[in-house]
Amino acid sequence: MDFVGTSYGLWYYTGKVIPTIPVFVPWDFCVLPVFIALLIEYKPHFSPLVKAMIFAGVSAFIGEPVFLWLGFYVMVNWNILISFPIYFLIYLASYKIGTKKTLCGVLRENNCVSTAVWIGGERKDAKPAGLALFMVL
Repeated sequence: MDFVGTSYGLWYYTGKVIPTIPVFVPWDFCVLPVFIALLIEYKPHFSPLVKAMIFAGVSAFIGEPVFLWLGFYVMVNWNILISFPIYFLIYLASYKIGTKKTLCGVLRENNCVSTAVWIGGERKDAKPAGLALFMVL
């Protein structure tokens, strides 16, 4: 979302947290994935739609205004209300990927990736691989 928004001039960032990477990288690749993972792991049988609303609300109505207030970025042609449904969909997609027991449902079925691990000559099934795939994406 940040790459597209900055490319089209909807907002811009005023500085860099780390000089060699864009300023949105810590937010997009650290804060949001950890927040999503915590929501997925905490009360796993709770409604994902309610969790998506919580994630979208906190990200759009608390996270973005804090970053605006801190001066990390400036909105040019953007409204925080537009961010809410985007964050909502990001959470739902992450939930779908993150709760898969194997990568078979995420990748092509014909070339299914096994999540089994060979330890000491015997096969052991690995834990759900969805969150690991989400972190890579």
